[in-house]
Amino acid sequence: MQAVLGCQQQQQQQQQQQQQQQQQQQQQQQKWRWGGRCSAAAAGVTSCTWLAVVLCLTQQSCLLQASFPGVNFNVVNAARGASDIVASTCWYQYAPQDADLVLVEYSLNGCLDISGRNLCSSTALLRVAHYESMYRRLLRRAPRAAFMSVATFGFWMDTMVQGNASVTVPNAFSSTGEELHTTIARHYGAPMASIRDSLFGVIYNDAAAQQLLGVTRAAMMADTVHPNAAGFRVWGDIVAYTVRQTLAAVMASGAAEPAALPTAAAATAAAAVEFGLPLPVSPVAAQQDTDTWCRLRGYFMKSAGQTLNITLDTSLLPAASNSTNSASSTAAQFERRYLAVTYLQGSSMRAGKAGAATLPCVRGCRCKPVQLALGDLVLTGIAATEVSLHPSCLVSITVAANTTTGGDEFAVTGVAVVPFTKAAPASWIDTVDMAATRAAGAQLPISWP
Repeated sequence: MQAVLGCQQQQQQQQQQQQQQQQQQQQQQQKWRWGGRCSAAAAGVTSCTWLAVVLCLTQQSCLLQASFPGVNFNVVNAARGASDIVASTCWYQYAPQDADLVLVEYSLNGCLDISGRNLCSSTALLRVAHYESMYRRLLRRAPRAAFMSVATFGFWMDTMVQGNASVTVPNAFSSTGEELHTTIARHYGAPMASIRDSLFGVIYNDAAAQQLLGVTRAAMMADTVHPNAAGFRVWGDIVAYTVRQTLAAVMASGAAEPAALPTAAAATAAAAVEFGLPLPVSPVAAQQDTDTWCRLRGYFMKSAGQTLNITLDTSLLPAASNSTNSASSTAAQFERRYLAVTYLQGSSMRAGKAGAATLPCVRGCRCKPVQLALGDLVLTGIAATEVSLHPSCLVSITVAANTTTGGDEFAVTGVAVVPFTKAAPASWIDTVDMAATRAAGAQLPISWP
């Protein structure tokens, strides 16, 4: 009898231990649920992205999956071929509100235009301002998430004429927006994984790269810009190292775990306001420091003169800024509106088939007509114009033939209403910086007032 009771007690203890283990695994799954935002050369989460290396989707001995073998990682890959202006206007809304970790990647080739100008050299430039706007909108949407920036780099070679000779030189170290992106990330307490800083001193030396990385620059690049599977493995190791070092520092400090996430969307928004955000770094980001209304759809048009009519409410009241400084939230009422349209361009359209298009206001609202100009380097274009407030604003997009190629196809991917204000406070340095930016003119290959 004692032996039987002993066996029964042992079985009960084993069952209790199994139940406890299952509960711990479930808690881990909830705690480490991955809902991050990431980008990887316009690719999905496959073996050919650095994210796959970090998550160990294809390898058995990598960082997160190996560290937490009982955790189910849920990934949202919001990578698209576009500038961060599009991402901050619309795509931030794809981030789950209960995300645990958000990765923001940039700086590959998005800060250069075709003439070689650096479009990320000032906080008054739109691509830097919208990098911060994306951070702030993501933080309001997922206030309990941990954030990390990933700064990639284009390790190509440029051929330059110096005197009577042609020389080949590495891509300029300062050709990205990484310095200002790092400043913004640090402002919001996010670490930066820098591919450039980790590899620039090694990757252009084949002997050193082979010895230290196990692969040369040519062997890890799919083209002059994007890595191949071997390159993504190196990229992923750098990101994984940064995650590991950050987690070690957090755990060593004895930081408390975050409180449970509210279930209702209203409670989530209230939590964001409760935590508050610091003042924006960019004066332009301060002018749009609120959420947007955006709808992404696919509309394909062919033949000159074809028109797409869109009716929308431009009078919607935005959520108030949740800056901790009351001056920002009271002065910035966001009483004005931009109307923005996104569309396909570059290699996302058939060569020679893309046409032009114009966007005027037709009825109920007023705006200055804007041309939806096509660019070559960015796959998703965006154009904007200020629009008056009206509950039933009718606008139209009309296709025009390309005067050079004769192309007459146009594909609209989305429309957005962006609240903004010109009353946001700015320092005298910011004021001078914004004036210089306006004076330069044609600062971006997009139309944005």
